[in-house]
Amino acid sequence: MALCNIRNSPTQKTLRQLKTQNGRYTLDTVARVSSDSIAKLHGFIVPTVKDGYSQGKYRGRRRQIKT
Repeated sequence: MALCNIRNSPTQKTLRQLKTQNGRYTLDTVARVSSDSIAKLHGFIVPTVKDGYSQGKYRGRRRQIKT
């Protein structure tokens, strides 16, 4: 599920049906996400990935993660 979908972002509903070019309907599953939940997720992901790099879990990749 995408956190941000600019083109098909619903204005009032988080789930709605979108008609595709071939005439079929599909669900737009863009969720509203608060900045608090993004900050909590970021606070979990960054240290986890940094630990993974320091332990050599991602071989062949030597990029430094910016915070």
